[in-house]
Amino acid sequence: MQVKEHNSIFGMLYDIPKLLTIPEEDLHQQCRALETVLTHDDMRNIDASDLGDELTALSRYISGGSTPKAVLEYMCTNKMTTLFPNAFVALRILLTLPVTAASGERSFSKLQLIKTHPRSTM
Repeated sequence: MQVKEHNSIFGMLYDIPKLLTIPEEDLHQQCRALETVLTHDDMRNIDASDLGDELTALSRYISGGSTPKAVLEYMCTNKMTTLFPNAFVALRILLTLPVTAASGERSFSKLQLIKTHPRSTM
């Protein structure tokens, strides 16, 4: 469930070169959704309309199959962070979010602890 929600919000940032092929209105809609998630009270981390334009321009520089980390490294290496400030912030947030399904893993690790106690006392 969390992974699907994460993908619906940040999915466009995983394949930036592909953004040239989607309709501009769809891109701006996804950017508005991201802006809404990254807004607290009156403080916004990104501007949706600027982010859409930045991602369109940035996608021309990035080769296909580039990961978000590779895009961020490319931006830092080529000193493009001030050219694309909203994309820079969005990528940094994406790459620092912990996305995992640890609850299932935790239940299995607890099960192993429970099973080993009776075995060791027999």
